Amino acid sequence: MRRSLLCALILLATAIGCRKTDAPPVADTPTWVRHARCTEGADCVRRCEAGEAAVCVEASRYVRDGDGVVRDVARADRMLVTGCGLGSGGACLERAESIDAEAAKTQATGLRRRGLDLLAAGCDARNIDDCRSLVRAHALGLGPGGQKDPDAAQALKDRILPVYERLCDQGDGDACRSAGHLARGRQEATTADDERRALPFFDKACAIEAVHCWALGEAKQKLGLPGRVDIVRGCDADPNGGSCFDPSAPNDAELARKKADKLEHRCRRGVRRACLALGALDDSAAGAAVRDEATRAAHRIREAKMLRAECDAGAGDSCMLLAARLADNQCAAEQKGEMAALHEKACAGGDARGCALVAP
Repeated sequence: MRRSLLCALILLATAIGCRKTDAPPVADTPTWVRHARCTEGADCVRRCEAGEAAVCVEASRYVRDGDGVVRDVARADRMLVTGCGLGSGGACLERAESIDAEAAKTQATGLRRRGLDLLAAGCDARNIDDCRSLVRAHALGLGPGGQKDPDAAQALKDRILPVYERLCDQGDGDACRSAGHLARGRQEATTADDERRALPFFDKACAIEAVHCWALGEAKQKLGLPGRVDIVRGCDADPNGGSCFDPSAPNDAELARKKADKLEHRCRRGVRRACLALGALDDSAAGAAVRDEATRAAHRIREAKMLRAECDAGAGDSCMLLAARLADNQCAAEQKGEMAALHEKACAGGDARGCALVAP
């Protein structure tokens, strides 16, 4: 009896051990991925120079603008070259834009072709950021031929909008805003129905992060709804001041004052982009209304010193910008020799515009 029981147990164990198990479920839809983001100059630069291609575009912009890092145009260009070589389609396209002059047309065309090929490959591999960049490339005509392809852009928008919707539902404010822009359809011919489709996404984005509220306010205004409160909320949350603008009231004093204060703060911290934006604001009707002449004159002097230092260090674009500022000055006739010298420096610094203005 004991032996037969033992045999039965052995047979049972053997049967269990040999039983065919069910195969693990196979995922029908591969997971979409996104590029790692960087939002601070020094960190972006470190990661790009360590070989992280996806952050090289942002790193280059920080270095070109002198935003949190020392401004160095040549280094910014090298970062785009690095990013493009490592496989960033965005870096290839940005580099093409920066050199797209007649003398470098062949090189720029090659970069544009490589940029689109890399973005298409990334999108096919289900990288949502590459798909979104490819939409932009098609819509703006960033390819080798420079031709826009609105149908390709729209088809790709329709493909990736559901992905952004899911990310939005998971609490990603940036994804909500992206979904809103994609839901609008063709940017050059948006309708009230387009704005109504976008509105719920902008509403969610604003609820998640106040910095996105400007997009909600703008969409509401296009539909004839009150959006001022949302625009002001977006402005207050935006440290750069770029959202401090009401499309329905371009010269609004309240928003201009808020923008000026934000730009002044960032300019004093050494952010070059903010200094230039503040100069542009001072030259506008809104800036003149909220900043007195003494304040604007002081900033013009500060901006000229900054551009002069950059020009003397070999930044050709800064030489050209300083020359443009002198040309706007009512004493420009007396500074003709100075402007010619700046054009020569700009040419020596690699700016083709300066070379075109240098006397033969």
